[in-house]
This record gives sequence, C-alpha cells and structure tokens, in this order.
Amino acid sequence: MLLDESGERARGLYQKTPVSETWRSVRLMFSYLAIRGRRVRYRYGLLPAEWREAFHEYQRLLARRFAVVSALMGLIIFPFFQVVELWPQLGLLDHWWNHLGWRILPMVAAIGILFLRWRVPDGLWPRAMLILYALSGMVMMTGMVADNMLEPNGTHAFLSKGLVVVVALVAVLATAGARDLILVYGVPLAAMSFVVVRASVAPVEVFLLFIHPLIMMVIGLVMSEVLYRVRLEAFMARQQLEQSASTDVLTGLANRRAFDARLEAEHARCRRQGTSYALIMADLDHFKHVNDTHGHDVGDEVLTELAQRLKGALRTEDELGRWGGEEFMVLLRDGGQHEAEPVAEKLRLAVADTPFHTSAGPLSITTSLGIAVFNGEEMPSMVARRADLALYAAKENGRNRCESA
Repeated sequence: MLLDESGERARGLYQKTPVSETWRSVRLMFSYLAIRGRRVRYRYGLLPAEWREAFHEYQRLLARRFAVVSALMGLIIFPFFQVVELWPQLGLLDHWWNHLGWRILPMVAAIGILFLRWRVPDGLWPRAMLILYALSGMVMMTGMVADNMLEPNGTHAFLSKGLVVVVALVAVLATAGARDLILVYGVPLAAMSFVVVRASVAPVEVFLLFIHPLIMMVIGLVMSEVLYRVRLEAFMARQQLEQSASTDVLTGLANRRAFDARLEAEHARCRRQGTSYALIMADLDHFKHVNDTHGHDVGDEVLTELAQRLKGALRTEDELGRWGGEEFMVLLRDGGQHEAEPVAEKLRLAVADTPFHTSAGPLSITTSLGIAVFNGEEMPSMVARRADLALYAAKENGRNRCESA
C-alpha cells in the first residue's frame, strides 16, 4: 500500500515537471497538426477542378501583396539598421562595409519586386520573387553572423537576435506553407554549417549562438503550414458560399443573378470589341399541366433532367442558366444568327425526341425556343427582351418550335 502511494506520488511529481509539461504540449500540438493536415489534404483532394485555377490565382494575388509590402518595409528597415551600426557602442564599425554588402542583396530583390509590380502587375512573378526576397534576407543575416563569427571578438548576440527576427518574418511570407521554407531555410543553414566547420568554433559557442534561430525555424515551419491551411480552408468556404449564392438549388445551373452577371460581362466585351453573341430562351410546353396532373415533385424531376439534356447539347464555353420557373436561357459566345439557329434546333430535339423518365412514368414533353442576336443594343436586357418576344411567337405559332427575333 505504501509502495502504491509512493508510486502514485512519484508519478504525480513527474507529470508536473516543466520538461514533461512542455513535451506533452509539443506532442499535442503535432497531433493536432497531423489530424488537421489529413483533413485539409482530404478536402483539397475533393476540390473541384474549376476551383483550383481560382485558388492558384488567389495565392498569386496574396504573394504579390506580401511581396510589395515587405519590399517597401525592407527598403526602410535595411538602411535604418545600416545607419544604426555606426554607433560605437555596438562594436560593429569594423564590419560596417561588409554588412552593407550583405544588405544590398535583399535591397536589390526589393527593388526588383517593385519594378515588376510597376511594369508587369499581373505577371506570374510574385511567388518566385517573394521566395527570392526571403532567401536573400536569410542569406543577409546568416552572412553577417558568419562574418562576425570569424572574428575573435565578434559581436554575436546582437546579430543572433536579428537572425531570429528574420527567421520569423520569412515564415509569414511563405504563402504556400512549409515547402516555400525548405529552400529559404536550407541554403543559409547549410552554408552556415560549412562556415562553422571551417572556423573550428567551439560546440558550446555554436549551441548558444544558434539554439534560438533553430527553434524559431521549427516554429516558423509549423506556423507557415498552419497559416497556409487556414487560408486554404477560408478560400474553400468562400467558394462554397459564392457557389451556393449563384447556383440554382434544383438544377445545379447558374441562377438568374449569376447568369445576368455573365451576360453583362459578355455584352460589354462584344460592345468593346465589335463582336456578337446570341441568346436562346427555352420554355417547356404545357408544364403547368405536368405539375397539376402529377405533382410538383414530378415537375422537379422533369426540370432536373431538362437541365442535363440542355447542358449536354451545348459547348463547354456556352452558358446555361435557369431564368425562372420552367424558363432556361442560353448564352452563345461569339455566335450570330447562323450559329444560333442550329443550336436552338438541337436543343429542341434533345427535349422532344426522348420521353422524360420520372416517378410517374415516361412523359413526352416539348419545348419552345426564342432566339435573339446582339445587334448593338445599349443594355443586355434589350437582347433578352427580344428573345422573350421570339419565344412568345413560338408559343403562338404552335409550340415545339424555334423562332428568331
């Protein structure tokens, strides 16, 4: 009994030691990151193909902002510290010119970033230049530390603190997570190891000099990966929100709001470039009879299958949206009257030739279509209005047919 009590007391004392508590916190942190990483990778694997290009564009814009802001800050901070080293109390006067040479590296990279931002704002340079800028900053600080390490009475403590700060700042700039830091941390660390071996520095001095930068590198790797995954999840949540706001719930097509936005963009482009587009408005014939006879659930089944049939008869660059109720609108980019009429007939046949399979049995349904071609109208609503009038004419002339405005 006494042994059991002493054992429990010993275990209690062991669990409360600072070392054990720190190790426990580290294990919990890495377990959390591992679980979170698996979940994010799993979700990224389910990322639709159309979202991936948007995510890469989001990363590029983020890298451009980080690059420009950090370049402006660097062009202020680097000269400031170069002037600060003129103070005799720091003991860095003998290394002033050497440090100036090291600081020129990130300053040149910063000027390059601002030049590219001015000349090629939409180029593909942001992430590459941001990595180059971060690498030049790390090379600068490790170079200055190595420069002082080779001196008998070099000032190590001040520069070691600067290295810790640069390691932390570089981690924030890693827009793609820890993989951006492999090169940024690896090259200076390898070069510094070579210098330490050549200089025959005492192990204790090396430990005291690099323990804090190395710890900050580990923290930086974890921090950059967490920030990357948080941005990825935020992007996916925003895309899902935008998709739900612009997608018709029943058919999965673009809703009226989203289709209007795409139509306005195409209308503005055609007015600017002098090209043309065509609108085809489709409406099911006697759809009210389907709802009254078989119920709205069957009507929804018909609308869902109709959307798939219309989508399958169009090109990938054409836009299809639910205009309202049983009305659907098609936007044919770079299309005129000669291109629109065969497409409208193809859509009509896709509906009329095959009965719709529903829970109430097969239903033979037809559709009427109206065609309107952009002819220099001021507003896209004017083109849509002419398509609506052509659809009304198709209804009046017997249904299951195509009419042009």
